[in-house]
Amino acid sequence: MSLSFQAKLILAISLLAAGISSVSSYIFYQTIQSHVWTQTAARLKDIGRAGQYMLNLEDRRGIQELDRLSEQMARPRNPNILESIRPGENLPNLSDGDRQKLESRKDYRRLVQIMRRIKHSTRQSLATPDEEIPQQIDIADPPLLRYAYILVPIPESPDRRILKFIVDGDDRRLDTDGDGAIESDEEATQIGMLYNVTGQPQMLKALDGQVTASKEYYRDEWGVWLSAYIPIQDSEGQTFAVMGIDLSAESEFSLINRVQRILAAVVVTSVFLATILGLVISRILARPLTELTAAVTRVQNRDFNVRLKTNSRDEFGRLAQAFNEMVRDIESYALYMEDIVTRKSQELQTTLRKVRDLKNQQDADYYLTTMLANPLLKNGNVSNVVHTDFLIEYKKKFQYEKWEAELGGDLCVTANPKIEGEGYTFFFNGDAAGHAMKGAGGALITGSLLSSLVAREGVGLDPSEWLQGMVLELQKVFRGFDGRVKLSCVMGLIHDRSGALYSINAGHPKTVLFRNGRARFLEESPVSSRIGEEMGTWPTTRVQLETGDVLVAGSDGRDSMRVGGSPIKQSGPDNDTFLGVVEKGQAELHRMREILYSLGEPADDISLMRIAYRESVHPPGATPGSEAVVEEVEKLIRLEEYNTALSLLSRIEDENFFRHYYSGLCYSRIGDNARALESLQEARNLVGERANVLYLLGQTYANSGRRFAAIEVLQKAAFLQPEDDRISTLLESLQSEPAE
Repeated sequence: MSLSFQAKLILAISLLAAGISSVSSYIFYQTIQSHVWTQTAARLKDIGRAGQYMLNLEDRRGIQELDRLSEQMARPRNPNILESIRPGENLPNLSDGDRQKLESRKDYRRLVQIMRRIKHSTRQSLATPDEEIPQQIDIADPPLLRYAYILVPIPESPDRRILKFIVDGDDRRLDTDGDGAIESDEEATQIGMLYNVTGQPQMLKALDGQVTASKEYYRDEWGVWLSAYIPIQDSEGQTFAVMGIDLSAESEFSLINRVQRILAAVVVTSVFLATILGLVISRILARPLTELTAAVTRVQNRDFNVRLKTNSRDEFGRLAQAFNEMVRDIESYALYMEDIVTRKSQELQTTLRKVRDLKNQQDADYYLTTMLANPLLKNGNVSNVVHTDFLIEYKKKFQYEKWEAELGGDLCVTANPKIEGEGYTFFFNGDAAGHAMKGAGGALITGSLLSSLVAREGVGLDPSEWLQGMVLELQKVFRGFDGRVKLSCVMGLIHDRSGALYSINAGHPKTVLFRNGRARFLEESPVSSRIGEEMGTWPTTRVQLETGDVLVAGSDGRDSMRVGGSPIKQSGPDNDTFLGVVEKGQAELHRMREILYSLGEPADDISLMRIAYRESVHPPGATPGSEAVVEEVEKLIRLEEYNTALSLLSRIEDENFFRHYYSGLCYSRIGDNARALESLQEARNLVGERANVLYLLGQTYANSGRRFAAIEVLQKAAFLQPEDDRISTLLESLQSEPAE
């Protein structure tokens, strides 16, 4: 909220007056309060000193004797009983018979009379000598001292937190004020009662031999009080008890409250007068400022014809004259700047058009490169013995016209070449160095070379020689770039019949062998140099695979994560962290991806390839026992008997891939898109990124009206299987729809 100058001036003067009067009143009030308390406390301590002299040596011995006898008669005092007494509360500790026996003693009755005499010494009237003082209070002439009592420590409370009553002037349960009711302050305080003095530290000082008083007035339901505590010493000067006296301080407290109200009235009056004064002053000073503010507002709205009158020669007059000169200068400068802005805006628009054209041209190059590279990056393996799968995620994502795509240097290729008439499965995972376009160019070159090299028949060559020839051909091409383009990769051949593995690693992160639930690196020696660097040697690693073995290859994106916006390397490309990822994810691509992303965001392109030898002829989660049911379900789907098919599918175990895949298909055909999405997501979780699952999932998203989700999964399906016209047709149809 914005305040005017006039309001600020009034507020400032009022606050200044309030501050000065409040501070001075507070100091005065504190001085009065401190003086009254000091004087009252001093007088109360004087009364206590005089009162303790009424206790002669025989009386003091009587106190000690009563203490000794009450200790002998006391009930057991375990720590729990003492802990149960809260501050300010008391607890009887003698039986009624023992208490009455002690109260009938002469020394006890004498001490009661002394306490009452100390109290009654503060009345207006004088007591007759040797007259027995009753407990009843004369309402017309009440004593200022309301209570007088003696306390002693007990052995069970070494910190003296719990004390014991020996005598109190009010030792009978009596309606002392004559109002016909027994209030809690009129209950008897009896000998032997235990009392918690935690909230009264000044009383403990009295046990150390000091005459003390409470630090300030305190109020309870019966009034305002001030207490003093006087040590009682034996003939040897040792303090063995404390006498407490409580003064009713209503009159003193009322005086202080009256002073407080007077000072509050002074503060309010001063603020009121200061507000009136501020209003008068502000009206005198605010008028020229109001005119100046209005003129500034007009200038702000580009009205440069405004001028202020310069009637006076004081500061306001000089300010008005300076304002008029400033307006003339601003008008001239504004016209000049408008011309500059117009010319610069035209230049900027021209530059922006050029930048936009260059950006469109760059995106077109990106898109063309992506379209050329996608057909080369395919899972061409059709072996029934070796199953391969891979995923690639690029950091560079872009949009060209209505198409969204991604670009990078990672690539994965599988094929089934014939070498000496024997069937082999070829796998390749590579990473062309460089960001975005440079890396994608290297990947495009590599993919083109691999397509032509794999197609050649390996006649007269063993698998190791065939791989070495592949590496040398790649090296020959990449060396032609004089080291500006380099490639790290791992490639291998698996003999379908025997499971013999031949692999070469050229500067790529080590391949992982997952066997019997344990992961280890396949290559034992350090990896060789990258392709495109100085000529080196690339030794062939030969391993005999066993049934169920899984190989996991991946680019260095698997070891380079971004945490908190900063990329970090996980202790080198061959660290044990990735072995843990493989074991935890059971060598399943989608699980390993989830674990990697839980560690952080990859700082580079990431590609993972999974090669399984004789793992299963079924997708993960399928079992041979379910084949007959699946065949029957497929027949029912062809006959469009979807509900019957769903009934059969419910009999298959929950971990079966076909149960969820065909359930999603049936639900989508009968229009239950919610259940279809749920089933297809389960199927996707079981087998990872499969083109057929992603296509059906994209269809269902589109039917549910979730266009962007459909485009996302269909783009992945098109990347995995670019030759499938169904996927590309549906994707283009969704991308051509106008955005809502």
